[in-house]
Amino acid sequence: MASYSHSLTTTTLQTIKKLATPSFVNLPKSHTCLHSTSLGFVVRAVSVSSSSSVAHAQEEKKKQWKATIDFKWIRENKEEVFTNIKNRNADVDLELVLELCDKLLCLQKEVERLRGERNVVANKMKGKLGPSECQKYIEQGKNLKEVLATLEEDLVQLTDKLQQEAQCIPNLTHPDVPIGGEDCSALRKMVGSPREFSFPLKDHLQLGKELDLFDFDAASERVGCLALLSHLVIKQCENAQLPAKKDKVHTVKLYASRASIVHLFVLNGIMELKLSSCDFLAGFGNCL
Repeated sequence: MASYSHSLTTTTLQTIKKLATPSFVNLPKSHTCLHSTSLGFVVRAVSVSSSSSVAHAQEEKKKQWKATIDFKWIRENKEEVFTNIKNRNADVDLELVLELCDKLLCLQKEVERLRGERNVVANKMKGKLGPSECQKYIEQGKNLKEVLATLEEDLVQLTDKLQQEAQCIPNLTHPDVPIGGEDCSALRKMVGSPREFSFPLKDHLQLGKELDLFDFDAASERVGCLALLSHLVIKQCENAQLPAKKDKVHTVKLYASRASIVHLFVLNGIMELKLSSCDFLAGFGNCL
């Protein structure tokens, strides 16, 4: 138990991968299968460092999808774009988009100017310089580097904000599209005529159930059992009530229409659940 508790304190449980492995190969009818055959499930818990998850989240945050938007065309056709936004009832602030675009252009020019100055200073450092001149250019290079780092970060944030606002601008609609709700829709063309039947129509769910193609009851029991297993694993990991040795078995009773008994093992930080069929159990119990 001590070894497992230590692993819980140093790592964070990130994912639980459930691999459902039935003990049978050829699947007969679902309702007969659940009665007669015991099922085996394996659940493995993978522990990774919490710091890696934070770094991954930050990396995903930086990778923002950027749409190809012609801001110059939007500015030149501002009235048309505004009318289209109004007709499509879109929640877009066009003035804010144009304002952010102007700020972005100004900031890009400033960043390019400072990058040019940094390159000039770097080229001067390659020549023969005295100690005082060399120190002077070193200080200039440091100052330009710090200012550029701040402006480049602002440039990234401003670009992301502009993308978030501009991606809400809807595409231009066709001039023939009527403006309004469903009542304003116009029928352009009808091919053929709807068929008429002398008997009530049934959907695929009704047909599948009547022809014994689907077994919704067995499917709901299977899914419910897996949901209870997942809930059990999460709760046991939160409470750190898992055995440290494989020879120590924890039995868990799950309630369902045809319930099961779960035998839980832990070996080297890997958790294994084995599910076996049993009679009806009324109630839900923690590890015994």
